[in-house]
Amino acid sequence: MKKNLFIVFAGLMVSFFFSCEGKKDFTSLINTRLNALNTHDTVAFKTLYLENAIGESPNWGEPAKGASQITHQYARNFISVADLNFQIHQVNIGNHSATVEMTMAGTMTKLENNVPTYMAGKKYSLKMCTILEFEGGKIKREANYFDQVDFLRQMGFFEQNQN
Repeated sequence: MKKNLFIVFAGLMVSFFFSCEGKKDFTSLINTRLNALNTHDTVAFKTLYLENAIGESPNWGEPAKGASQITHQYARNFISVADLNFQIHQVNIGNHSATVEMTMAGTMTKLENNVPTYMAGKKYSLKMCTILEFEGGKIKREANYFDQVDFLRQMGFFEQNQN
């Protein structure tokens, strides 16, 4: 009986150890991603994603497919918002995923085509939530959520439509 109890206990400890190790790796990956975002390092950023990763965000339209497309979406933001920065407030890590609550902030400095000129020079700060799914030590899916209406409010969109 003691031997069986010991085997069960040892199995639980090994399982706990490996689940903690995975979570530690996710924390490192999340911190590396944050650093790449804040330094606008697209080369380092791209290495964090699987080649077939999927990325979604309210301002991207269609989902980005692959590490290159996801990186391209962020690179566009780095150009439009030269001072774009992210601050993590909370991270909840599961067995194969993490939820990251953060703030993204910056100033619209270089407008892309079809972006209204009244947005130039406008600062914004948005709370957002990103869900990251992992596979093999890399990100396989990213889904970003933020309040698009709040972004438009901060950009002055609603003042433009008043008569």
